[in-house]
Amino acid sequence: CECFEGWYGEHCDSVCPGGFNGEGCEMCSGEVYGEDCEHQCDESRDCSDNGRCRAGGVCECFEGWYGEHCDSVCPGGFNGEGCEMCSGEVYGEDCEHQCDESRDCSDNGRCRAGGVCECFEGW
Repeated sequence: CECFEGWYGEHCDSVCPGGFNGEGCEMCSGEVYGEDCEHQCDESRDCSDNGRCRAGGVCECFEGWYGEHCDSVCPGGFNGEGCEMCSGEVYGEDCEHQCDESRDCSDNGRCRAGGVCECFEGW
């Protein structure tokens, strides 16, 4: 027996499980997803224009965005993939500022995580 797309088995009497389709019930490929691999991922519709479509219709969000559909902005002090906290001596709403001991700590301390100054003794 040669089965129609979406069916399998010796007598073509079994339906492919969700997320699988085609001859031999292969997994949906590329940016195609859905119960019967019937949906093509659209970055505008599925990822809010804030990410890229990946295998299975999953969105990979651009820096500064998160959520299943990349529709949430990272809160201040967080950025990057997964909205990680600003690292090292970097700080700001979008982690855009590098702490400068002269400018930010008046040369009276050292920069620490989040752009916080650790003052020298006596300051």
